[in-house]
Amino acid sequence: MDCEKVCEQICSYLDNEMESKAKKSFEEHIANCKDCSNELDTCSCIKSRVQKGLRSVKAPDFLKQRISMVLENAHNYRESGIPILDLVKWGTHVAQLYKNKSDISEILIPYITKGLEENEKALWVTTEISVSEATNSIVEAYPNTETFLDSSQLEIFSYQDWYMPYGHFDTKAVIDSAFNKYTNALSHGYSGLRVAGSAQWMQADRWDTLIDFEELMDKSISNEKILLICTYMQDKSCDDRIADVMDHHGYLLSKTNGSWELKKSCTG
Repeated sequence: MDCEKVCEQICSYLDNEMESKAKKSFEEHIANCKDCSNELDTCSCIKSRVQKGLRSVKAPDFLKQRISMVLENAHNYRESGIPILDLVKWGTHVAQLYKNKSDISEILIPYITKGLEENEKALWVTTEISVSEATNSIVEAYPNTETFLDSSQLEIFSYQDWYMPYGHFDTKAVIDSAFNKYTNALSHGYSGLRVAGSAQWMQADRWDTLIDFEELMDKSISNEKILLICTYMQDKSCDDRIADVMDHHGYLLSKTNGSWELKKSCTG
């Protein structure tokens, strides 16, 4: 073993992380090399002084309590599949602003497939793209998705079939349908329910009805093992409507200059 290699392994040696064979070779070299022996002594001294210094630093109680609380609730957090969003807590309600079909797929496909990988039931309700387009796009991106479709762990609905199965929109009926899917998912051993919905099917003159529905959904899922993303066409959402969306979602995803940005609601 040469000197350069020994110096690279000093930290591993001091931390007792070396395998027995490598450790024996290291110690044999140290015993016969004064320079490396001095380097080992120096590093050992530095480590000792740092450790002594750290013993005198104590974390404040509020930090200990916060870390303890986070660790205790770790099971309530899920991987969103969306890099900028990262981990989210069960009950999270997210709004996505989009400009084209590509924007929708860019967010919803990794979001949905991550849920499937995490043993969640997934629902995708589409307006802007057809059910066949949604199916083809997600299978093309993740071929094993066909297995989840075959087992109905993933279901894809058109907005007509989901929001207006009887020809008209009924807030209570839609929420009841969602919760029937949720309770059925839990009874079949799934970890929870991950949903992607759309707001673009609602006519502009019924905006208040849509916002009332979003508010009720937000309250209904807050303490449940449900994640929900709702998509809104950015070009059709004026500033005051975006404010309405923010008021009833925990997060807002939007694209600026080709990059996704994340805003957290003050009320979320």
